[in-house]
Amino acid sequence: MFKNYTALLLVFLSLTGCATYKHVPDGYTGPVAQLGDSGIQLSGGKGELYYVASINGNQIENARTATGRASYGRGFSLTMDRVWRPVKIEPMKLKIVGTHVTAAPIHEIASRAIGEFFSVEGEVEFTPVAGKEYLVVGELTKAQASVWVQDQETKQSVTKKIVAR
Repeated sequence: MFKNYTALLLVFLSLTGCATYKHVPDGYTGPVAQLGDSGIQLSGGKGELYYVASINGNQIENARTATGRASYGRGFSLTMDRVWRPVKIEPMKLKIVGTHVTAAPIHEIASRAIGEFFSVEGEVEFTPVAGKEYLVVGELTKAQASVWVQDQETKQSVTKKIVAR
């Protein structure tokens, strides 16, 4: 009988570990904006992702986790997936990331070895405007890796740029 409770506890803990923070809880009726992740498919097995990793220190569903799920079990084939999320109209701190991503770990190791795998991350302050759409964007080159949030309509930066040299 103890084995059954242990197994049940392990299943419960594994399921609760999968829950992700929602900045806009179910049932919320106040104003929101949309905040999306972006990416570029560079080849069948490699891409660039620009995403929000956390809001106010809370990890959230993002393009990195969605791309990992979409690519799971596909060998060297990368399937990019992007995420849009509603956010409340209030000041917040975002951890944003720009990184190369590969379908297979060996591809990432090889890309790093030849100096063609770049990433950057940092925290920015962000206050959205109701009804607007924002997108995490960036640049990953040998000269500079950077990531920021821009207004989707005007293409203007609405946060500071996080830059790694």
